[in-house]
Amino acid sequence: MGIDVYATGRFPKARILRAKGQEALTLVEASARAWAKPFGPLYAARVEGDTLWLSLFPFAGDIEIGATPQGITARFRSSNLGAGFHVAAVELLEHLDQKHAIGWAWADETGYAPGHNIAALEQAMADFVGVLARFGDAMGSFCLDTALAGARPGRIGPMGPLGASFAPQDLQPWPEPGLTAQTWTRLLRAALWQGPWGPPLTDEDEREARVIRHCAERAGPLHEDLAVALAEWQGAQTICPRPQAQGIGYRRGMLRRELVPGLTMELPGQAAPAIEDGELRFLHADFWLGILHAEVKPGFAFPPAFPGPDIAIGDIAMRKGKMATGSASVAIFRPVPHDLVILTLASTEPWVREALDDWLATLLASDVFT
Repeated sequence: MGIDVYATGRFPKARILRAKGQEALTLVEASARAWAKPFGPLYAARVEGDTLWLSLFPFAGDIEIGATPQGITARFRSSNLGAGFHVAAVELLEHLDQKHAIGWAWADETGYAPGHNIAALEQAMADFVGVLARFGDAMGSFCLDTALAGARPGRIGPMGPLGASFAPQDLQPWPEPGLTAQTWTRLLRAALWQGPWGPPLTDEDEREARVIRHCAERAGPLHEDLAVALAEWQGAQTICPRPQAQGIGYRRGMLRRELVPGLTMELPGQAAPAIEDGELRFLHADFWLGILHAEVKPGFAFPPAFPGPDIAIGDIAMRKGKMATGSASVAIFRPVPHDLVILTLASTEPWVREALDDWLATLLASDVFT
């Protein structure tokens, strides 16, 4: 559920003869990059096949531009950020039209494009947020990455917890056009609530950290809570703090992550997920967790690294063992279907090992596998 914009267009024949597909999108991206200079590190782009992804803020959906045999398409969702982002995205696409004579045909449910009806846009945003406030769950996340769901009790949004009722200014970080000092302040608040809380572990963490610094340099006077959060975030860039569910920042606490279908674990929000060689991994300053999910044949026996004894959960056999490196490992075997899940945890921090043991104890007391 959200507010979406679609557009279709074409390249001039002379241009399409020289560049097709990915090459054409590379030309488009160069024009987008020139337009987005005021955004600094907020702007990012990547080309994958015949699709160009443009980002004007890392904690919102991308602008998707695709090359097709018939021409070029574009679409984006603006309700996660607000009317200001909607206007900026339309301006960017109009800039690409001017540079490449695309000739967009617009399908904008707000009525803003192509006539720039700002009143219609603001009313559409107000109506959308009003529906969420009236009919949304009492416990739920709005306009957020699903990975942050349940990060705090009650209703939560891009800029923190929400009340029983809320307006666009409460939910959306960019409710008005332009990049004013107030806009940078609101974007900073959204970035601190959703961004990493610890030393950057991935390229995306690095970009989000640059975005936080960029917004802080351009923001207006900060409210006390935001000033405190910014100082705490700066301190966490060298020493990763223990998880805590207080203050600004969803990822400074614990988040529930799905390891395999039907099996979840609470992990520090700073843990960055990645897929490498078909294995799900979580990287953190204090640990490394790998999850290998495979199908095994009947008669499977636990490998020597897991000598036992078995921990029984109904018909499930679970063993905890140690690898040669000293990493604590857990194997969970589910005979029907014939699934084997191996968790490999590498850490020298006692609190990490204790948290793993607590999680195993929770599994033994639950019906998660039945």
